[in-house]
Amino acid sequence: MKKLSFLIITVIIALSTFAQENRVAVFDPEDPNNTGYKDMVREILSTAIAKSDKYKPVERVLINKVLEENKYQKTGMVKDSEVSELGKQMGANFVCISIIRKIGNNFFITAKLVNVTTAMVESQEHIKTENGVNDLYEKTEELANKLLSIKSETATNIKYANKSGSSYKLPTVEINYQVYMVLPEDLNGKYTWQQAKNACENLNAFGYDDWFLPEIHELKTLYENKDAIGGFKQKWTSCFYWSNTTSNDMSYSLEPSHFGIGFRKGLFQIPNPYPDFNSFNVRCVRKVK
Repeated sequence: MKKLSFLIITVIIALSTFAQENRVAVFDPEDPNNTGYKDMVREILSTAIAKSDKYKPVERVLINKVLEENKYQKTGMVKDSEVSELGKQMGANFVCISIIRKIGNNFFITAKLVNVTTAMVESQEHIKTENGVNDLYEKTEELANKLLSIKSETATNIKYANKSGSSYKLPTVEINYQVYMVLPEDLNGKYTWQQAKNACENLNAFGYDDWFLPEIHELKTLYENKDAIGGFKQKWTSCFYWSNTTSNDMSYSLEPSHFGIGFRKGLFQIPNPYPDFNSFNVRCVRKVK
């Protein structure tokens, strides 16, 4: 029975992913005060996503199936470290997480969109009702619209929420008079070179789908600005990053190879070729038009 259930989920994911992009899995809101309005908040968020030109919701039956397969109760309480993996199993590009709290006679609701590939919070908003239950529907709609707002192309206007909920501008660097936008954090996990290239090219983050794996001269600039950009791994055992530049130097390896750089703290690193089967960190970039 479990095999059949898994097969059904897999087929639904495959069909859904083919048919839609920017799919959002809306989890049940966390409701620590037992307000009784979490279903309403979830449905308003889902409806706003369905009406959006940019996003489409993942089917509720699929969300519930994946949560059941992973032994989660439908309480909205999912660990941050597991959000990305659950979202991937649902065929989602993003996960919407929210929480509703009662403050006196009013309600305070926060919601955030998490990119399942980067594990980063791309948008986070909150609202507070002014007239208790009477304006709860209206305020939740307002929250949904703010959460799904389209970002501006101007690099200095684009912000993201870090893990603590603080808002920061996306980092940028300039190379030969060309401004590059840089992901504020590495992609989640480590990747072989081909996986790294594919992950950047298929990435849809912060409203853009033209990300790419940097060439070695671009990666070198990221290295030189690593402290200003932030978030790079700098311990010796986990500090290496892929570039998209091919190496033809067979003295290093007979295997297909690409250049990478170690971002080790306090030590200048020279770009070296590494066989493509290595698993390194990835930081995608895009050109600002």
